[in-house]
Amino acid sequence: ATASVAQVHEGTLLSGERIAIKILRPNIENLLFKDFKFFFWLSGLTEIIYPKIKKFKLPEMVRVFASTSLNEVDLKLEAAYGSELNSNFINFKKFRIPKIYWELTTKKILTLEYINGVRIDDINKIKKKNLSVNKLIKLASEIFFLQVFRDGFFHADLHPGNIFVDDAGAIVALDFGIMGRLANQDRKFLAELLINLLEKNFSKVTKLHYDFGMLGDNVSHELLTQEIRAISTPIIDKPIGRISLANLMGEILTLSNKFDIRIQPKFALLQKTMVMAEGIARQINPDANMWKLTKPLVEKWIKENYDPFNTF
Repeated sequence: ATASVAQVHEGTLLSGERIAIKILRPNIENLLFKDFKFFFWLSGLTEIIYPKIKKFKLPEMVRVFASTSLNEVDLKLEAAYGSELNSNFINFKKFRIPKIYWELTTKKILTLEYINGVRIDDINKIKKKNLSVNKLIKLASEIFFLQVFRDGFFHADLHPGNIFVDDAGAIVALDFGIMGRLANQDRKFLAELLINLLEKNFSKVTKLHYDFGMLGDNVSHELLTQEIRAISTPIIDKPIGRISLANLMGEILTLSNKFDIRIQPKFALLQKTMVMAEGIARQINPDANMWKLTKPLVEKWIKENYDPFNTF
């Protein structure tokens, strides 16, 4: 396989085990650094030319994506991320990562177990394995929930080429170069936002933004609530498989042009991941809605884990 920062080759150990060998492209770290240096300059220039855009915190957005992307060029760090993800799911039999061969891993070379499976979006092959597509969607949604809300540590590069299904029907994640983290306070905000949007409690959505320190004191809560209702209702009322909470969150953020909403760059990586996750779910089953599948899990998580004295 070939990608932007590395290539992956198949190999065989002297013991006969099949392996996947990921090798960094030459000089990729310097190339990425130059790209992000340009993006920092461009974001700063944009703020000078269009001062109103400062509320979007573009340089901070660049910093978030730069830090995660530059982590991709240290394959030993990627192995550590994969190991942490595996530890979080050590008792979850339907999700795993490939075995890491640490003795054959360096900063520029990552050696993993070769996975004999099919891409999660290859529906024909999945059906030939007599696996239920609906059960697969439910399983993938649960795994996403556990990563984001239970652990606050999630795979942030969820394109179909990074998610395989093995012969036993377990989901296997590949490529741990881009991972995201969320503090407990951030997870609670997102959990309540998800539930209140799905239940159309728009006044609570406004209050949630205020309580989280995202609204200025001069913002009319009543007017903002009506704006959120106007944006949200057409999306929430769509057929079940066409609801995109990731896009809805983006639409709400556009209201910062009209209201004093303070953008949170730390959520940018998660929003990107949500868009990708929703896209995969719709590819597998156009009628699926991963957010309604995870809503009971989110409600249970809030009930069991929220402690107002433990917000970090």
